[in-house]
Amino acid sequence: MYIPSFLKRNTESYVIKACLRGSKGPVNCIVFSHSATLLASGGDDETLRIWDVGKKLCQQALEDHCGRWGQITSIKWFPAAFHELSNTRLFTVNEPVESISIDPVHQRLAASSHMGKVKLCSIHRDGSLTTLWIKDFSSDSTRPIIPRAVHFYDSYKMILVFFLETGEIHCHLSDSGTEDWHKVLKSPIGSAAICESMKTLLIDNMNGSFDLYQISKASPAQNFEVPTKRKHLYVKGAALALCSSDNGRLHLYSTLSSSKIQTLCPGGWRLCIQAVDAISSSDCKLITSSSSDKKPTIYVWKKQDQSKNASTIGILSFMNMLNFLAILFLFWLTADVWKGYVHEALCNVVGRVHTSLNDHKDPTSNTQFGPINHEHNDDNYIEIEDNSVEKSKWGFKFSG
Repeated sequence: MYIPSFLKRNTESYVIKACLRGSKGPVNCIVFSHSATLLASGGDDETLRIWDVGKKLCQQALEDHCGRWGQITSIKWFPAAFHELSNTRLFTVNEPVESISIDPVHQRLAASSHMGKVKLCSIHRDGSLTTLWIKDFSSDSTRPIIPRAVHFYDSYKMILVFFLETGEIHCHLSDSGTEDWHKVLKSPIGSAAICESMKTLLIDNMNGSFDLYQISKASPAQNFEVPTKRKHLYVKGAALALCSSDNGRLHLYSTLSSSKIQTLCPGGWRLCIQAVDAISSSDCKLITSSSSDKKPTIYVWKKQDQSKNASTIGILSFMNMLNFLAILFLFWLTADVWKGYVHEALCNVVGRVHTSLNDHKDPTSNTQFGPINHEHNDDNYIEIEDNSVEKSKWGFKFSG
């Protein structure tokens, strides 16, 4: 999916909002709810967890007690009340689901399998599924073909199918399954994200970087290099591209200038970040990620509102200045009270310095120090035998 257009400015800055712990195996997929208040995650522990983002805790854990689910590889939120309606097997045993896509307007679900099949189903009110059509792409090929991703396109009139090894994109009419067009990209497709409003694709090219395509073109318009120690990458796309890697980093790029906007660090450099998502609502803009660690942490970042931050800093600076001026005014009003104490304290300090110098004077020195005369004469001097100490407004100094 594409990160919404709130990520278009280069001044974006994200900070960690929540760290969600409790998964018992690598997390393969995470998805925000439409309201951005909940987060669904699933992975190798065969459990679907629903997280409350605001309270930073797991609200519900769903699992198949019969052990039929296996590893969870794809999750989609359906725009309805959340409760289990049905448990339906889309493909045969040992045929994992690679990707799913939801059409909320016509109540349809498109899914692809690891064995080369793509299926479109109608979703009924009770949660049951009726197959509308199915395509088996492996039957027309001499080698295995994996439809790595499926996406509805053109207001749900089309379905785009992305193939891993061959780098092909097939476009089918969603009503009949008839192929409308297909093309071959310059590289394999490790993962694909689509922005329908901009008519662009973000593709993991399996060569250590990501390519940005116009849907109508077979050659990339831009390329984003992502530092990584191994070639396996996972991708989510956006008006800004959010690219994850296997060195524990998330990289945020501008699709306008190809420049890196920000690097997020959700874990150690050995972790493979294999699940990411982002969402924008009226009051929050969030990014989330998780890793392939055995006990992973799901991180949630929230965008800082620069205008609100600047306003808050300005108000605090103004209040600090007022406090400083108020303290100065208070000192001025009470000068008659405290200046006598300050004068006496300074005299005591000078007396102690004089005593210390007498105790440690050099016997060979001609300089003689006598007792301090605390009487104030007209010349504002304190006599010390042949030397004098001049008393000024701010302190004392010895003069010969």
